[in-house]
Amino acid sequence: MLIEVFWLRCHPDRGLSYRRVAEYLALGEAPDVTAGRIAGALPGPDGGPVMMHSTSWRHLDDGTIVLTYAVAPDPEPWLPSVRVTRPEVARSASPVRPAPPRIGHEHVAAHAAQHLAFLAGTDPMVGDLLAQVPDFGQALTALPRAPSGQLSLTATARERPPRSRYSRGFASFPPQARNRSVRRSAMLARSAAAMARKSRT
Repeated sequence: MLIEVFWLRCHPDRGLSYRRVAEYLALGEAPDVTAGRIAGALPGPDGGPVMMHSTSWRHLDDGTIVLTYAVAPDPEPWLPSVRVTRPEVARSASPVRPAPPRIGHEHVAAHAAQHLAFLAGTDPMVGDLLAQVPDFGQALTALPRAPSGQLSLTATARERPPRSRYSRGFASFPPQARNRSVRRSAMLARSAAAMARKSRT
């Protein structure tokens, strides 16, 4: 497993940028520990508000699983960074193959920022921290919001295929299908009971 840390910067005028470092998970070490070691001393040189949060994972062609952590806001903003000119999350055009054909670091950074924007409205700790860095918080919450882990499931509601009624649970099945399912379950239960009685004789 590869652990990567993105230090995020987000400004109303300068947009989104990031620094990234990655390191393989050491044997016997927890991912949070590896990420913390990569991130270094937090909150940072000036002691300002900063957080570290796991935001996504992805699978590489060689079989490696990459676990992403975001550190925000970047406690060392004077260091060189990469600007995300179009903060868009990678997505797949296929309803049955969720992995996008390409996931670049800019997509991962954009997703991490959007996930933190999501947390700003759902996690009081994140909301309180962002209130202490108004420029960063304002720029961050202006981004679209994304739940954790959904690197590849980012199509808008208009672009997604319509949700099947059968994905909404047994109660949404038509009566014929429910009756067939009940009859089959009863038949399987009777067969299991008969086998259990036979095994005891």
